[in-house]
Amino acid sequence: MPVNDLNSMMQTSSDTSAWTSSLTRIRQVRGPALLTIVNDSGNVGEAGYRYKYGTKCLINYWNEQRPRYSQTPGMSVCTTQPLTAAKNASDVFCDYIAAVEADDQVGLSIYTHTNTDGAYLESGLTHDVASVKPLYRNRQAGHYDTLTNIGGGLKVAREELENNGRQDAYRVIVLMTDGIANRPSGTAEQWAINQANLCKTARIKIMAVALGLGADEDLMLQMAEITGANDLSSLAGEPSPNSKLS
Repeated sequence: MPVNDLNSMMQTSSDTSAWTSSLTRIRQVRGPALLTIVNDSGNVGEAGYRYKYGTKCLINYWNEQRPRYSQTPGMSVCTTQPLTAAKNASDVFCDYIAAVEADDQVGLSIYTHTNTDGAYLESGLTHDVASVKPLYRNRQAGHYDTLTNIGGGLKVAREELENNGRQDAYRVIVLMTDGIANRPSGTAEQWAINQANLCKTARIKIMAVALGLGADEDLMLQMAEITGANDLSSLAGEPSPNSKLS
């Protein structure tokens, strides 16, 4: 990550004491002149960064404790995984749509959002595929909310396809997630399945892409099969045993 980008993030962050609060959390002093940096996050220790401190540990702290854009602007420039894998895959998809020149349209639904739908339509269906790229490229992990409302994302995408998609077109939702549905609390999985059934009724197929090892592949495959897609792909992790296209 370029130093000027990091400095800009520090200057624009709403947490003006970010460095201090990060140090308070992850350090301990041993002896009068020796400062030992300690991060109590398990994944930091597993990665070999315990007793170390630098840009990577600070960015990890931001991702864990202050991930929203409203808390730490500018995190979209970080190569956070598996979000970066999703962005790269979306680039490939958009480039393909633009190259085939088949009068296709692309939209973008981001979940999770704090609004009542639990998702946000970043872009309605458009022929200007290039205009969609900056929208997802400039989004960071936990941009609006850190929870996972898969059903909300499907709902917003389906409604856009129903309201503005061509009726004679092959309508598809490419669903990418790196986690487990957990919003709405207690009903998240059933909510996602209900939305998949509504997609089936609307003749919209769900192409599911699992990002990393934490995704609920069983749920994603179930939603794809409900709509007749019958496939699951995997990125940024071990190939899915359910995948034909990994």
